[in-house]
Amino acid sequence: MRSSLAIDQAGSSLGRPLVIDMEATRKTVCGLLVVGRLLSPFQVNPRFIVDDLRSTAWKNQGVVTIQEVASKDGRFILNFAAESDRRFVLEEQPWHFKRDGLIFAEFDGKGDPAEVDLGVMTIWVKVRNLPFEFKTESVGWSLEDQLGEVLEVSHRNHVIVEKYMCVHVKILLHEPLKCSVEITPLGSSKIFKYDVKYEKLPLYYECCGIVCHTSEVL
Repeated sequence: MRSSLAIDQAGSSLGRPLVIDMEATRKTVCGLLVVGRLLSPFQVNPRFIVDDLRSTAWKNQGVVTIQEVASKDGRFILNFAAESDRRFVLEEQPWHFKRDGLIFAEFDGKGDPAEVDLGVMTIWVKVRNLPFEFKTESVGWSLEDQLGEVLEVSHRNHVIVEKYMCVHVKILLHEPLKCSVEITPLGSSKIFKYDVKYEKLPLYYECCGIVCHTSEVL
């Protein structure tokens, strides 16, 4: 049977292009979305990842729909039924699957999810053995140049009450992890070094201190 669609000699269509109502389409695909990826050289079916996390760590209250993304790094989209579930997944990062790290970022449903920046990770860092006079909220915020962008300093009424100072930071996955911070008192030339420990740290290359396992980021 002959097709009613006209084809020119080069094989291209001469029919009218499909007209799409972009506003209506965006309303259809929008939702409580995040885009994520596994920091591993091996690609894993995202359904296996989500099923594992839902049964162990997430304890989601609502339904989560998984959508795969055409990308080199195996990223995927999660559409949550409950905003509380989405906030929990974003705020309690990093997550793990078989010891490899998982990172997520907000996605508004516009543009290409393969272009969403997944080259950063938020993580809590403990600064160990600080002298009492150094354990202040202002010192914690001042560690940005050494640890990465500081998002939060753990305190109670602006007082550090934990044994170690805990700082929530944003790190770049292509940069080595810091193993210590250095502090010099004003007017002194002496440098004091204090070890740091990352909480919930995924696997990383010990030779270079880089978390991400994919050659694309390295």
